[in-house]
Amino acid sequence: MKKAEDFLAQLGVDTERLDATEKSSSQKDSILEASWDEDFLQPFDGKQAQTAQLQQDLQNRALRLLSQREHGDLELVSKLRKKMAANVEQLQKYAVSEEEFHEQLQACLLCCQENNWQSDERYLEQLVNSLLTKGNGPMKIRQKARMNSSRSDLLDAFLDLDSSDWLALMKDVLEKKYGDSEGRLAPKEQAKRMRFLQNRGFSPDLIWRVFR
Repeated sequence: MKKAEDFLAQLGVDTERLDATEKSSSQKDSILEASWDEDFLQPFDGKQAQTAQLQQDLQNRALRLLSQREHGDLELVSKLRKKMAANVEQLQKYAVSEEEFHEQLQACLLCCQENNWQSDERYLEQLVNSLLTKGNGPMKIRQKARMNSSRSDLLDAFLDLDSSDWLALMKDVLEKKYGDSEGRLAPKEQAKRMRFLQNRGFSPDLIWRVFR
């Protein structure tokens, strides 16, 4: 190292000034590198924070909805979407695209299911029992359930009633609506009652069996 300094001195180079220049250049490179890293990571950290905030807000709203009553998976996601993404400004608040928002909705639903906050089994059981109590038939129950839940397999199990049970339910519904239905009905009156049962969600084959 000494020989190199002597050689540079013979050439008239100020080695102390050269060392200072190299040190200054090295410091500048370090500062630029740190600055570049900071500029690069800052948006990433901000994005993570916004995504985490969105997920927390989704979960809080989901819990408020589920604390009121049971919801099907489709119903819960639909309500969250309408409330949280009612306009473009809402998405801009979290700096997420529509695709990213959809992913966060699905992540929120999965979290609710894993923690047993949301259950399609509980929802469908309550829905079917409620609609049966009100005298609704299987077709209307399926229509309502499929709007709010994707678990058609569970729905089939809850609606797996014997035809005699459906006939008994229809007779009970008719009696509550029209009173005693014994005896032969005029064609016009029978057609009126058949339309009533059809609107309640009973299938034509079951309806015909009631009036035999």
